Amino acid sequence: MPTTNDVKKLKPNTMLKAQLAIDKLNRDGVRFAISETYREQAVQDAYYAQGRQSLDVINTLRKKAGLKDISAKEGMNIITHAKISKHTAGNALDVYPTNETGSIIWNATRDKFIPIAEVFKSFGFEWGGDWGEFIDLPHFEYNKG
Repeated sequence: MPTTNDVKKLKPNTMLKAQLAIDKLNRDGVRFAISETYREQAVQDAYYAQGRQSLDVINTLRKKAGLKDISAKEGMNIITHAKISKHTAGNALDVYPTNETGSIIWNATRDKFIPIAEVFKSFGFEWGGDWGEFIDLPHFEYNKG
């Protein structure tokens, strides 16, 4: 299990707060999907290599982590600035808006994340959309977990 979208894999306090936020989003009719909660360090290492290492190194790390190979174009994109992530500690999850059919809107604009962010922030989560240098719109981390 290199990655999962199972909220039950989060640390207990983070899981509790995430479930409260999820319940509120559902009550409010906000369309969303959780793409990732816990991730193994090997996955984080592969993610961190993107945009920093050669495609061969990236895909070697991805295979080691149980992930599929990516293209040269994808390999040029920096997708994280953290060698050690709150995901590997079980204190973060990635949540995306979805369309009417339930499909994730992978390239959603900031405004599509605002309803999700407002709810998660109300339960004590820090939003990657508020970060200065590296904006991570789908990222929510609980620092009291």
